[in-house]
Amino acid sequence: MEFQKRITFAYSTRNGAEDEYDLDAETILEEITDDLLFHGDIMAALRRLLQSGLTTKDGKRVLSLEEAVESIKRKRLKLEHAVDPNSIFKNIEDKLEEILKAEKSSIEIDIHNAKNIDNKLGRGISTDSLEMALMRLDLMPYDLPSRMSELNNYRFNSDLAENEFIELREHLRKDILDSHLDNFGSFIENSNEDTLNRIKECINTLNTMLEQRGNNQTLNPSFEEFMKCFGDLFPGNPKTLEELIQMLITQMENMSALFDAMTPNERDRFQQLNDGLLNDLDLSWQVSRLNANLQVFQDKNRLLSDYNFQGSSRLSQAGHLIADIAKLKDLEKLLAGARNPGALLEIDFNEVSRLAGTQISNSIETLSKLPLKLQNEGLIERRGDKLSLTPKGLTKIGSKALKDLFVMLEKDRLNSHFLKNFGVGGEKNGSTRNYDFDTPFHINLGETLRNSIKRGVGTPIEINAKDFVVDETDMMSHSSTVVLVDLSLSMPMKDNFLAAKKVTLALYSLISSKFPNDFIKIVGFSEIAREIPPHKLPEITWDFAYGTNMEHAFRLARKILEKKYGNKQIILITDGEPTAHIEDGGEVYFNYPPTSKTVKATLLEVKRLTKANIRINTFMLDDSVHLKEFIERMTRFNKGRAFFTTPENLGKYVLVDFLSRR
Repeated sequence: MEFQKRITFAYSTRNGAEDEYDLDAETILEEITDDLLFHGDIMAALRRLLQSGLTTKDGKRVLSLEEAVESIKRKRLKLEHAVDPNSIFKNIEDKLEEILKAEKSSIEIDIHNAKNIDNKLGRGISTDSLEMALMRLDLMPYDLPSRMSELNNYRFNSDLAENEFIELREHLRKDILDSHLDNFGSFIENSNEDTLNRIKECINTLNTMLEQRGNNQTLNPSFEEFMKCFGDLFPGNPKTLEELIQMLITQMENMSALFDAMTPNERDRFQQLNDGLLNDLDLSWQVSRLNANLQVFQDKNRLLSDYNFQGSSRLSQAGHLIADIAKLKDLEKLLAGARNPGALLEIDFNEVSRLAGTQISNSIETLSKLPLKLQNEGLIERRGDKLSLTPKGLTKIGSKALKDLFVMLEKDRLNSHFLKNFGVGGEKNGSTRNYDFDTPFHINLGETLRNSIKRGVGTPIEINAKDFVVDETDMMSHSSTVVLVDLSLSMPMKDNFLAAKKVTLALYSLISSKFPNDFIKIVGFSEIAREIPPHKLPEITWDFAYGTNMEHAFRLARKILEKKYGNKQIILITDGEPTAHIEDGGEVYFNYPPTSKTVKATLLEVKRLTKANIRINTFMLDDSVHLKEFIERMTRFNKGRAFFTTPENLGKYVLVDFLSRR
């Protein structure tokens, strides 16, 4: 990508600001859970997080890519208002105009004084020569390069004007050389002949080395020898010739960007100034040679014709500002087109921080590392080209869904699902007590033998009734549950799908964590029914198929439960009446509105479930008349319970019913 090519060579260190966002993996997982459950795609959920941004636990805002793009755009427009390539000489022209006015004023004063005293001036300058000088100034061309060339050979009358012109000329020469070679201009400004010769030698040697590298020849001198002699001229302190080449190419591209943004007339003026001022130093040819050599290593130039420059800037700044504007534009395009966090990984965040600020840099860097944080914590893993939840990730999402449901419930209901009576069956709770004749005989052998030894009757050990100790148990019923989840297209269309999926996941999490001896299976159904492995549940989405095949779902649930024990039940979550069933030949029959044929086939399966002592508890997310009529008929047969609820209350209804009836 073009932005990446432009900013992958920043020679700076981070200042610790990259650690600004303390974002843990669990927070990220919580942020993407709803999107993941709704769409069933981790990368799609992360992609939406890129567009929404997020807030850390300590309240800090991680900007979305859209917010970052808007901020970058504002910064770019601000720079465009600050620079106008076609006005970079305006300040110089204005200053030169002031110098000419001062010179003219000095001449006019001297002419006036000379005429009044009717003799020659003390400096030996006649009025004729003064008037000729004034005429020369009046006839001076208006374009800046010609004026600079004329004044180079002009004998000033005003010492002040002459000194200001020399200062302006050296300053302009510095700017022009800086535009070719950053920092070199500062060495020639007010420098002596030795310094200038050293700069010439440096550029000549560098050109020789670039030509040798381009021809695959051995460098002579070596890069190390070159840097030992001229390293102080390069503020970036490059470690290799490749780094130096890249730095110089960047500088050349800045210059190219400046040229591309100028009008043809302004380019001509710049070239004339460049040639005139650098020829005075015998540098023009060497600089041209350097640019030609660098083009061998350059990929392409940057065109800036689509920018709206409105301000003005010094020549030495303009190239850098225009290059920064180009980089900001590239960054805008990259971020706007990013479809996953991986697209952000190759960005140089040091450069982004310099261009756009630390908040934007830190936000983009944080977003780029979202999948890596989840992977490092073992919450997701890559399977082929797809990201999937690990068992640990599934547990975390299930626990979160369950926690959200429990928050909705009153505390007294949360405490009511365990029966705190002691009796036959149930789970050992870790407590023991002395045996009574009406107590279940769950003997604790260790405690019983210890009591016999304490009585000290010797060996062989004799055990009597008072020695017996038994384990206490909580009276808990065992249940076998199949959850039937409607995956038909009406579920997402009516905004019921996410709630149904979260409740199913929460119920699975509850049973597998709190009641490990219980049995639970999940079945999804639309046109047909199929069992859903728990680890696949977060990635399951709705079916793009017609039909609500309760009959097939009931049949599959009956086969799953027929050999199970305890309280056997089906939890049915749906928003529609049965519109499909499996015929004797195995074909799927579908019709909407439902036919009596489908209703009869479904109720026949309900009767089989009832005969197998399997209860159907239905949670309806629609209150249409026809659905109510069907559910009433079904509950009369089966003696199960039916709840008409909403997506917001579905979880509370399912959880309370399960815990109270378990």
